[in-house]
Amino acid sequence: MACRKNLTRLTLAERQAYVNAVLQLRANGGYDTYVTQHQGAISHGHFGPAFLPWHREYLRRFERDLQAIDSSVNLPYWDWTVGNLNGAGTASLI
Repeated sequence: MACRKNLTRLTLAERQAYVNAVLQLRANGGYDTYVTQHQGAISHGHFGPAFLPWHREYLRRFERDLQAIDSSVNLPYWDWTVGNLNGAGTASLI
């Protein structure tokens, strides 16, 4: 696993590779599996003692599935303590 980069620090090529891998995972149905798993975990996983290890493994598997599509992709992190909008403040960076 490579070092995660802040979403705002991705190069244009890295951002495009990430978005393309997510879109391909969505097109082949793999993304929906993660959505279903996450929705199921909201009722018990997010508020229990196993949240941190569960979420770490969940993200690790998601990243590996993205890397199976494009080995150059690493899952970026989102810093919720700062604004993550474009320069105009009108749209998400992704």
